[in-house]
Amino acid sequence: MELGNKIFSLRKDAKISQEQLAEKLNVTRQTISNWELGQTTPDIIQANEIAKIFNISLDELMENDIKEILTNKIINTEKSVHSIIKILKILLITIICGLGIFIVMNITTLVLNNVNEKSVIPPSKELTTEEFKCALNGQIYQYVISYDKNYHVDNYVYNLSGGDVNLLDFEFWNLLAEYDDAREMISKIKTYYEDKGGTCEKIREYSYTL
Repeated sequence: MELGNKIFSLRKDAKISQEQLAEKLNVTRQTISNWELGQTTPDIIQANEIAKIFNISLDELMENDIKEILTNKIINTEKSVHSIIKILKILLITIICGLGIFIVMNITTLVLNNVNEKSVIPPSKELTTEEFKCALNGQIYQYVISYDKNYHVDNYVYNLSGGDVNLLDFEFWNLLAEYDDAREMISKIKTYYEDKGGTCEKIREYSYTL
């Protein structure tokens, strides 16, 4: 029962008029009428006085309205909680999905990089190697020179025959490092030994691919 109907019912049961109730509450008859019609409501002080006049508690007077208010608040609270839970679920699912996508992408990237690294075959390199046997002062020196198709020197070694390295002119050996063209290096080696009265001849040549 609404508060206005409650006041009307209490007044009728007590057999007092709107004028009489208005006089007791020090308000106008129209105010009582407005309360009973539900157009306005008494304030807390007036509601307390009404409860005293009809010898009931304020809770009894306001019971139905309070229940309705509490019920509405509970319903609204439950709706809010459900909405929050729904939002949190969506947020949690979004985070989990995002994390899953991130992990999958990283694993995929690592796998692809690993596959690419394994599948990349270094470019082949065609090399030619020439071996020279040189003699000077009774000692034998052997040179091995490797170079690519453009005669770019890839590697060179010497003294494979066990000759006395101390008899070799190290200044000349250091000079060889300045030559990048294999043809110039070979020519320099031959000239070096021939100028000193020695000999130098090619004993082997072969090609291979790295």
